[in-house]
Amino acid sequence: MIGLFFTDGSRKDKSKLLIIASFEDSIAVNVLENKISRLDARLKLAEHYYSLKDLHSYEKELLALSEEFPIDNKILDEASVKLINAHQYNYVGNILERSYKIIPNVFNTKWLGIMNLSNNNYNSAIKYLEESKSLFARDSQVLFNLSGAYMKANNYNLAYQNIINCLAVDPNYSNAQEVKNQLEKFMENNRKKFYGKEKNATLVLFSIVPHSNINNFCFRNIFKNF
Repeated sequence: MIGLFFTDGSRKDKSKLLIIASFEDSIAVNVLENKISRLDARLKLAEHYYSLKDLHSYEKELLALSEEFPIDNKILDEASVKLINAHQYNYVGNILERSYKIIPNVFNTKWLGIMNLSNNNYNSAIKYLEESKSLFARDSQVLFNLSGAYMKANNYNLAYQNIINCLAVDPNYSNAQEVKNQLEKFMENNRKKFYGKEKNATLVLFSIVPHSNINNFCFRNIFKNF
């Protein structure tokens, strides 16, 4: 928070002695006069930065706030929801990690998993998504993305198990039936190749393509003959 300057050395009647040059200064005056707490001041300042679309300062203020005060996850997770809904993913990661450091929960583990998956960090994605699943096993979004992470890690059995679980939770989940069908085709082709019943099997690989909205991923087939 930006510091304030007194016009003389006295601290009497602070509002008259202070030169208020900015919104930050006005917040600091309220703190000095005990009108609001430092926690509320930092929250107001963070929201001010968000209203100005200064997301770097918004992120910085929230992280500073979480260092200064023993807060729970709620403030950080609410900020993450706001940034995710606004598709401002570049500013979410550090806030999610700080929330996770306070205490892992269904929300921060899920989104750290999805963020890592979108950045092709498959092992980290699996770690966080599995942790999220252990906290709540019936989130179809977690199961769908976990299937994608296992596919990218070439663990097709676990990919298949998770897409089956996703469909059990939500039979109409977008693209889930297509992924299931193609995993079944891939595993059948590999089984035939292994037993020598088919010489020219077709391997179906999957690449994960983030939508403009990172909430879900669509799957694109890449066919490779061998």
